[in-house]
Amino acid sequence: MSLKHHRTLILDTLVQASFMPSADEAMTEGIISLAKVLSQLGTRTGPVILAVGMHVRAFFDHKDDALRTASFALFGTLAGCLRKRWHTWYKTQVRQSWAALLLHLQDPNKEVAKECRRAVGLCCPYLGLRRVQGVLAFYVQGSGEVRVNALLRDLCRHLVKEKPALLEGLCYRTRRYYTSSWPEIRAAAINFTGITLEYSSPGTTRWLNIAHLQSSLRSLEKDSSPPVQVVATQVLEAISKSPWGRVQSPNEHHGRTLPRIFSGFCFGCLRPCTN
Repeated sequence: MSLKHHRTLILDTLVQASFMPSADEAMTEGIISLAKVLSQLGTRTGPVILAVGMHVRAFFDHKDDALRTASFALFGTLAGCLRKRWHTWYKTQVRQSWAALLLHLQDPNKEVAKECRRAVGLCCPYLGLRRVQGVLAFYVQGSGEVRVNALLRDLCRHLVKEKPALLEGLCYRTRRYYTSSWPEIRAAAINFTGITLEYSSPGTTRWLNIAHLQSSLRSLEKDSSPPVQVVATQVLEAISKSPWGRVQSPNEHHGRTLPRIFSGFCFGCLRPCTN
């Protein structure tokens, strides 16, 4: 029996053990084992790897901390060892996962946040935008604490000029986290929306439904978490003072941006920033 056949059998077994519905502990162990095998054997069995990449994203928001940690670790492992022939496919996976990766840098569990940071660093090359890749690498590959607010500002500053379509998709996916089970992630998602608007204008974000956004934020002002209430109110107030709050025609106030009301706060935690 060839080595390639053995490799395929091993990976198929691990994939079934990891992603078939079972106890959280069993799935976590399977994903951890799968990451180890992939890092040792490489990624020559392409179809299996493609299946793994799609399945593992489903656990990024799982309630179990260990399973979330293992999932981000596996996603980063795939990004780090994929052959070039699969890069185009994985670029799609990375872009579809970008909201989760950025928001979970502020995951309430420190181990999850740490593994997410590693995954973001390994996924940078798949964005295909050098300036954006440079921004992400600068913030997540350093030795200190990630200055997430600064990271997101730089990210939005480049995306609104270079790739508004990517920013649009990122913004839409971030808003899905307004209903996250973690208040830290809900607050982080709202804060990111504010930062997105801060660097945009009606002329560059015609896709943004401000009325729908305001409705969502008003609901979040009644959230069970006080920090979520605070940041929702801040973004609503900023919108009311921005071009979106008083624009009379699509081109009026073009180029003006949202007031910078978020610069004094750490991403998602809403306390005075110290770094």
